[in-house]
Amino acid sequence: MVENTIEKNIRSLTDEELVEIIDKDFDEYTDKAIDYVKDELKIRNISIDEFKKRNISIDANPSKSKNKIWFYEFKGERKGPVSREEIIKLLDSQVLNRKSLVWKKDFENWKAIQETQFEDNISMPPPLNGRLVKNHFVWLLAFAPLLGISIQGVVSEVIGIKAESLWFTTLALNLILSWLDVTKLKRAGHNMENLLGYFWLVPVYLYKRSKLLKHKFSYLIVWIISFIISLA
Repeated sequence: MVENTIEKNIRSLTDEELVEIIDKDFDEYTDKAIDYVKDELKIRNISIDEFKKRNISIDANPSKSKNKIWFYEFKGERKGPVSREEIIKLLDSQVLNRKSLVWKKDFENWKAIQETQFEDNISMPPPLNGRLVKNHFVWLLAFAPLLGISIQGVVSEVIGIKAESLWFTTLALNLILSWLDVTKLKRAGHNMENLLGYFWLVPVYLYKRSKLLKHKFSYLIVWIISFIISLA
């Protein structure tokens, strides 16, 4: 019997399926089966008219319908599709920034947000360019191998142990100065996520920093020379 099938499976039916039985397929079910459906809708506190209005509203909302045409890159992964409004929300919450990549069907390739229609929705100013960024920490870092050796010598004299056993002092100095420089660049508005994994590999960090800020490789070269001298 149809009504037995409906009664048995009614809990597994979605709201949409229940409303469809009432609204579209009325003639295919017995009165008893329809009563089961109506009772279930009452239990779920669902009004058919309100349900229809709600679905019309959802369908009319571009963020939940066919206007989800945008994709974006986040931490090396492709995300989407999402709507224009969702991209704007991601910008407002600073999940995305002016250099984040987006794509939609008529794009030949991925584009930075600042090159698209979303440019006017970027609320944050651009990062300070390389000429304006302060480089105090990075130049201290460039001489860190020699500074570390000097600190090892002083500490060795004070506490009376061999300077060689204090090798970690130079390592710690490099790491601390790298971290301070990363913090400085963040405050200047730069996205440092791609550099955070390298700050403990000082020469790699200095190379990538130079590329990011469009600097010459001066402080990288100085660090390499300082490191070679410290080994002598």
